Amino acid sequence: MSSSDRSASSRSETPIARSRPESSASLRASKKKGFGEQHAPLSNVLVGIPAYNEEIGIGSVVLATHQLTKNVLVVDDGSTDRTVHLAKEAGATVIEHDENRGKGAAIRTILDHAAGEEYDALVLLDGDGQHIPEEIPDVVKPVLEGTCDIAIGSRYIDDKRMETPLHRRFGQKVLDYATAALTGTGVSDSQSGFRAFSPHAIENLSLTTDGMGVESEMLGNAADEGLEVEEVPIDVRYEDVDGQTHNPLYHGFSVLFFVVKLLRNRHQLMFFGIFGLLLLLLGSGIGIHGLTIYRSGGRPPPWYFAVGGVATVLAIVSLASGVVVSEIKNVLEGMEK
Repeated sequence: MSSSDRSASSRSETPIARSRPESSASLRASKKKGFGEQHAPLSNVLVGIPAYNEEIGIGSVVLATHQLTKNVLVVDDGSTDRTVHLAKEAGATVIEHDENRGKGAAIRTILDHAAGEEYDALVLLDGDGQHIPEEIPDVVKPVLEGTCDIAIGSRYIDDKRMETPLHRRFGQKVLDYATAALTGTGVSDSQSGFRAFSPHAIENLSLTTDGMGVESEMLGNAADEGLEVEEVPIDVRYEDVDGQTHNPLYHGFSVLFFVVKLLRNRHQLMFFGIFGLLLLLLGSGIGIHGLTIYRSGGRPPPWYFAVGGVATVLAIVSLASGVVVSEIKNVLEGMEK
């Protein structure tokens, strides 16, 4: 969805990420009493499910979601299995991409569809079965109550719920810190795909990525537009769930590279400054080591000083570029205002 398609007045408040600890009690109550006794159907809430080769889980996810709302939209991102057939059989509306374009592209299609309707809220969840549809009321509740614009289902607010394998949690922690440094929005689960959005958020999100970095880009958009973000504790299934379309290492690095690209586009001075500082440390380290070898009577390789000199020059160029590009951006933004 382009920014021109979603022009709306943004709020001036600083986005705040808050947790809702009371939701844990609500979830425990729903498990004891049964879902139907705890929550009323969310008749005017759209649930959007991006899917790619999810034939194992998509049918059960759609059927469980139908207990809450009949507004279930599956965007199939070029699947080569029976995802489309099973989603339709379970009762979902299905929009198909001709080819695999990426999770970000599927979510943009969902946002485009939601923007053209008058829903009270939009909920996103994955189609592999890891997210529990019965928790949709907990995730969407703060949006419907008007306490936030975006609610994120977090696996890590309640430590007792955390079942994420250690290697995944380590990678997610790195992405959490990188996303927080970029957006200034401190959330405990920046990569969670279980989210709810108000109509105001739907109109103001301007996503560009087709890939797996879409969750981080959403938080960046939220910070830019002054959208308030809140977290809600959720459970996640890992056992007996086919929940990884991509290799976890590939997934993690693709998101990290996207975050770095966002840093370059949003905070030029910081990006070029960090790059320049690393080059300066490299050049200085090589140069000092070469001088140490020389002073001790040895002969450092000729390339030592050449590499050190080149690194130092590039560091100075990078730092200067950061200052120049940042100032140009500030001037252009001032002219637009």
